[in-house]
Amino acid sequence: MESIRTSVSCVTRAMFGVLAVLALASFVRPAAAQVCIGDCDGNLEVTVDELLRGVSIGLGEQAVGLCPIFDRNDDDQVSVDEILKGVNSALQGCFNLNFAGICRRPGPTGLIPCAPGTSVRLLQCLDRSRCLFDSTARRLLRSGVINASGGFDLAVRDASVLSSLLLVEADVASGFVYRTLAFSPFDGGTILGLPLDPLSEAVTRVLNSSGLDRFSDTGIEELIDLIFAALA
Repeated sequence: MESIRTSVSCVTRAMFGVLAVLALASFVRPAAAQVCIGDCDGNLEVTVDELLRGVSIGLGEQAVGLCPIFDRNDDDQVSVDEILKGVNSALQGCFNLNFAGICRRPGPTGLIPCAPGTSVRLLQCLDRSRCLFDSTARRLLRSGVINASGGFDLAVRDASVLSSLLLVEADVASGFVYRTLAFSPFDGGTILGLPLDPLSEAVTRVLNSSGLDRFSDTGIEELIDLIFAALA
């Protein structure tokens, strides 16, 4: 555990100088949309009325333009298969979000995968100023364990987390965790390659010490990307 604590401490000290420079930079990251067949009004839900509209379009009683999301192959028609996909959206929900990544800890010659079975959690920050160190300022969304190769994959079907600041954390040693921050895409989807290691923990601590509540969503995302890129 001492090697874990030392690794995080060294990287954290180096971060403070980097952060002051990187805070002036600006980039834009586009959000990937998640298609939900049958969701005519774009609210991430498919209602009975929307399914009936799709059937009506399929029968030729209404124009495709009234709900173009049903017409996935752009042939200006709504087929039985497309209506069935709309039914599937209604039953299973439109919003699906996956967070996947790798947990690594210090080993004899470098970073090695975290032990299989290590607990990992996905949480929603309710109060950014206290999220990292106050359990009452965050909400548990999903928990799981690290697999044999150090990987994790946490799935959520809760549209209330859209565009929220989320925290992923793993119990890598007794009383010690690695954490990383992320945002839910605007329309759901999959976020791959999330790191849980000494660097991600150091970045998280630096951002927190600077005041997470002082940054915009975009500002936090940009600083995380820039710091990782600068120290890669």
